Amino acid sequence: MSEYQLIDFTWQEYKTILEIYEGFNSQYLTIKGWSVTVCLAAIFAAYSKPVARNGRIALIVASLGAFSFFLAEVSIRTFQKAYLFHLKSLEALMVERGHGDLFQAMTGWELGYFGEIKRAESACFSLDNPLFGLPLKYESYICAATDLHVLLPHFLIIGLGLVLAYKWPPTELQNRNHRWRPRQ
Repeated sequence: MSEYQLIDFTWQEYKTILEIYEGFNSQYLTIKGWSVTVCLAAIFAAYSKPVARNGRIALIVASLGAFSFFLAEVSIRTFQKAYLFHLKSLEALMVERGHGDLFQAMTGWELGYFGEIKRAESACFSLDNPLFGLPLKYESYICAATDLHVLLPHFLIIGLGLVLAYKWPPTELQNRNHRWRPRQ
């Protein structure tokens, strides 16, 4: 295989993996949108008449529903990070072969954002120094779960629901005073 064919083949692979990597971003927005919509609607529904008898429990269940969306986002984030490792290894291969200026989407972004190049494994652990002595798969879940942009908005919704359940739970009396009555 000639050098030109190698570059072309690597470019096609790099471009495909980069498209897959970027495709995960729309999935994150979908998960966050569903989390906000479903959980806030459930929290508001806890203040409606049929749920008012067990309003505190309904608020807790509604707010903890965001945790399932959080786990889904963490799972997808770990899949995306696996593609990041492959992208960076292709970039390193091209730098090694003397064509580093061609394949630098991820490295260039890191230089612009962090001011330095991060290791290919992850920002919070490395293969040389495992995080908790756990297998790499579980460490990647922990790293994804502790990213601030993954925690938001899920834990804000959980916090809102738990604060409302503790401080201002819906009661039967609230709904009795706000009931619609026809004019006489």
